[in-house]
Amino acid sequence: MNSSSLILEKINKLSSSKFYILFTVIVFLPIFLFGTFIQDDNTIINLSKLGFINAVENICYVNHNRPLSCLYHGLLSRFLPIYQIYFLIDLILFFFSIIFVIKSFNFLFVSEKDKKLFFSLAIIPFFSYTVIYSPGMQSMGTLALFFWSVSLLFLKIFIERKRKLNLFYSYLFIFTSLLIYESPFPLISILIFFPLFFANKKLTKFSLFNFAIHTFILLFVLFLKKKVFINFYGLELSRFKLGFNDIGTIFYLLFINLVLIINILFQSIEIF
Repeated sequence: MNSSSLILEKINKLSSSKFYILFTVIVFLPIFLFGTFIQDDNTIINLSKLGFINAVENICYVNHNRPLSCLYHGLLSRFLPIYQIYFLIDLILFFFSIIFVIKSFNFLFVSEKDKKLFFSLAIIPFFSYTVIYSPGMQSMGTLALFFWSVSLLFLKIFIERKRKLNLFYSYLFIFTSLLIYESPFPLISILIFFPLFFANKKLTKFSLFNFAIHTFILLFVLFLKKKVFINFYGLELSRFKLGFNDIGTIFYLLFINLVLIINILFQSIEIF
């Protein structure tokens, strides 16, 4: 047996948690050691020169449509403006976001190898490297993703244990997530269709309720961003651009997501 085979065998014997940590360290250690702030991060670094209240007010001039991100950046700027500190905070949020997704979809993974493969692909942010390379400004997107993953996990716990408080937490976390940053908006479709993975008549009725609540949350956040937050600074900065032409596109994408999820569900119970 050659050395590469021995290494692979040792990796396969690692527990999932140890593999997640080891893989993350191997992938991101060079960035941790040699990374540096980029231009967008300078805005957050400059906040460290201000008091907390002044820092929050300052960043809200450009982020008032994301009020909770202002608080987050105000708190983040209390740390020393050292890249490694900001990067570590960002990476920890991203790491646990993926862990919570794996826990939520645990029933879809056939083996521990499947989980390790999913983690290996998910931890490398192909969708946007700026969430890693810009741990100052862009980490608000990572924080929003983290809150979405917590919302998903609480939804899973509610389905399993039927405790309404867990459902409340799920809705609270997704609402909070959208007030931090709007990037989790497309991921709400997962929260809407997630109960359909569980074949249960009561959950079918709940799915309609779940859809209605998430729709209300989206519309309420849209109202806040378009009609309320704009009054504080007089600028409309929201990326939520919803018109009559967009509604058809939204329902089309929701339908496509539903078809894909149903297909995954059928495969998971080995109908095909």
